[in-house]
Amino acid sequence: MNLSAFRWRWLKTRITIFSLAVFLTSLWSLALYALATLRQDMERLVGDQQFSTVSLLATQIDRELRQRFDTLAKAAAGVTEGMLRHPADLQIFLEGRLLLPTYKRWPPCRNPSSRGSRCR
Repeated sequence: MNLSAFRWRWLKTRITIFSLAVFLTSLWSLALYALATLRQDMERLVGDQQFSTVSLLATQIDRELRQRFDTLAKAAAGVTEGMLRHPADLQIFLEGRLLLPTYKRWPPCRNPSSRGSRCR
């Protein structure tokens, strides 16, 4: 007797198979929706993190630049016209300032032996 062909004709079997198909389709749809939502949330969180990092770095760079400009303004306030006419006197004055040599060179020199010369 062929029971497999006969079972498809039963109403209970068809309802069970239809219910299983609806359930699996719903589960698959829910998984796709969760994946899309998770992707959007992750993109937003990564964007927020990157913005926060860039903002922090920009604040630090701004603070350091302001400190350097203030130091240069203080050093420039002591420069006289006579020093401008005599570069050697101006060089001695600038080398005598304590705050100016403490700053690191930016961008840093790639060749450590070129401390006294210009970085290129």
